[in-house]
Amino acid sequence: STTSDPTTQNSDHGALRTTQGTERRVVQHTCNKLGLLLDLAMGQSLHQQSAKGCGGNSSDAVVIKHCQAPSFSQWRKGFEVISNCSRINYYTPVAEWGSQGFTDNIGVITFCHNGLIEMMSQKCGGQMIVRNITAPASNAIFTVDFVV
Repeated sequence: STTSDPTTQNSDHGALRTTQGTERRVVQHTCNKLGLLLDLAMGQSLHQQSAKGCGGNSSDAVVIKHCQAPSFSQWRKGFEVISNCSRINYYTPVAEWGSQGFTDNIGVITFCHNGLIEMMSQKCGGQMIVRNITAPASNAIFTVDFVV
């Protein structure tokens, strides 16, 4: 594990399974746990100038602020979370992948086990919350890779 700055880290977790059943090596990006928990406890609605909508208060603001993510256009679909639960760090950025790409269901994973994903997120202009996502919706949640 290497530390890139005081709030985020990148960890090499070996091979993860892709949706095609193949394996590839990945370096996971881990978000600022303390900052996330503080904003959650304070009931914050996060604002980030580079967020993709809602006047900067869209769901990607959580990942931009606490995961040092680049703008949304530089995000790429990573690994399916449900089939890789045991290999994915908590506090990794995740998002739902729909037919048109990432949806507005974006956040940071805090738990994953037996078909249940728990993630911190916010809706447009809403406060940060912890949400539980179960099948079939949990099958569409993927880690987020950043292309910089």
